[in-house]
Amino acid sequence: MKTYKRKFNQYKVEVNGNQISIVGNTNSNFGSFYNFTDRFEAFKKHPLGKNNDWNRPQVIAMEWEYGLTQSIKEWLYNLVRKDKIETKEA
Repeated sequence: MKTYKRKFNQYKVEVNGNQISIVGNTNSNFGSFYNFTDRFEAFKKHPLGKNNDWNRPQVIAMEWEYGLTQSIKEWLYNLVRKDKIETKEA
C-alpha cells in the first residue's frame, strides 16, 4: 500500500491506501475515498472544468469540510485520475 504526503500551507495531507487525513494548525479531518472502481471510472469520464463540478461523481468522503481547500481537493482528485488509489469492490 503506497502512502502519499503533501503539505499545503498550514495543512499536512496524507493518503494511505484509500484513507485520507488532513492535519492543520487548529484542527484535523479524516476520511476516505469511496472505494469502488465504478465510481472512480465515472469520475474520470466526467468532463473537466468548473461548469461541470456541480454534478461530478463524488469520490471523497470526509468527516467534515475542514482543510478541503480547492488545491487539496484537486490534488486528491488527481490521485484518482492517475489511478494511484487502490480500489476494492464491495
